Amino acid sequence: MVEATPFWGAIALSTLLILSLLSVPIAASMGIVGLAMVVLFYGDFTSLQFVATSAWGNVAKYSLSMFPLFILMGNLISKSGLGADAFDGLNKLLGRTRGGLAMVSTTTCALFGCVSGSSSSTIVAIGGVAIPQMKRYGYGAALRTGSVAVNGCIANLIPPSLAAILYCVVTETSIADLFMAGLIPGVILTLMIMVVIYIWATVKPEHAPRSTETYPWKERLAGLKTPVPILAIFAFMIAGIYNGLFSPAEAAGMGVLFTLVMMDVMGKFTWRKFFDALTETVKFFTFMFVALMAAIMFASTIAISRLPQFIADYALTMVESPVAILYMVILIFIIAGFFLENFGMVLMLVPLFFPVITQAGYDPVYFGVIMVMMMEVGLLTPPAAPNIYVAQYVDGEASVMQVINGTLPFYITVLGLTVLLVHFPMIAMWLPGTMR
Repeated sequence: MVEATPFWGAIALSTLLILSLLSVPIAASMGIVGLAMVVLFYGDFTSLQFVATSAWGNVAKYSLSMFPLFILMGNLISKSGLGADAFDGLNKLLGRTRGGLAMVSTTTCALFGCVSGSSSSTIVAIGGVAIPQMKRYGYGAALRTGSVAVNGCIANLIPPSLAAILYCVVTETSIADLFMAGLIPGVILTLMIMVVIYIWATVKPEHAPRSTETYPWKERLAGLKTPVPILAIFAFMIAGIYNGLFSPAEAAGMGVLFTLVMMDVMGKFTWRKFFDALTETVKFFTFMFVALMAAIMFASTIAISRLPQFIADYALTMVESPVAILYMVILIFIIAGFFLENFGMVLMLVPLFFPVITQAGYDPVYFGVIMVMMMEVGLLTPPAAPNIYVAQYVDGEASVMQVINGTLPFYITVLGLTVLLVHFPMIAMWLPGTMR
């Protein structure tokens, strides 16, 4: 038995980082370190029962039921083909503009993100349709894969964001407020990505040849109808949350029901699609459920050691400016993105730096938006960079270096939006403020 001090908290964090670098799964790493530290602090194994009960109590919450429901809704939309329909319709309208196919991919990914919240699911569902089309018209490997890789980040920001839900579970922040806070930045990021695509296609037209297909205006305008089902589901959920008609958890359940009804009405429902979506949801959430329990055990260990309070006191003593403290934390998260996947980053580092930020005077909802932006940066930061590898897998021909080169302009774009949010917090906080 040893005294719980910040020194032991630092030892626990260092051990966790080493295990992560050795490719030990993040859930196993946090569970092992958390349990070991509890035994070390309390001196016997009887304390493990208390830790297990506490971890179960934190994940067996009604509010957490939205996690599998939002995942199920995204899987249902993917299996139904509504995302592919939206891409085809928007392509008829925008496909002949400079970089049109890439911009259609961005718009469709934003739409899919409105009902999915999963970055990798968005890349697979929409990239699987968009990349073959871009190949067909001779788009360069860097542009077609880079644009699809960054498009997955939009799903992390636009509600319902699984990253936002995870942050709220870890920090006990209002999920409804964070959903609203991510909406305007998500739209801005979508527009910024489209501007970058247009500039790229203008400067290097050989990387984005224009589509030669022409459609009559009647058919183009008819293409506007294809995104309507997805927008209807999204508007139904967000309007209900914003107006207080139902909670985010209830919105998730209503969204699944709305999706099933719409699939049936449109003739896209089959039991095979339903069971496939359900199976994928169970597999993903099982992993997240175990990871969350392990994260709570690890966070409890860190809290007992008083390491977060030590870091907060030290940071506030050494740095007077809250903005400087925020930039310091952002830099740490950018560095962590080189070797931690995005969920691991939140589970491992947010409990450590959340007290620092709140004591500096920042709203937890605002910090949640910044953290989601940092997760987006992590999704594009090699060598971890899951979005890069998923985009390469979907493309099937591009090399990793081509995808990395393609994501670089968009990586800078994401960082640019982060800087805007740091200096103009109302971009994120205005909409949640109107709810009160």
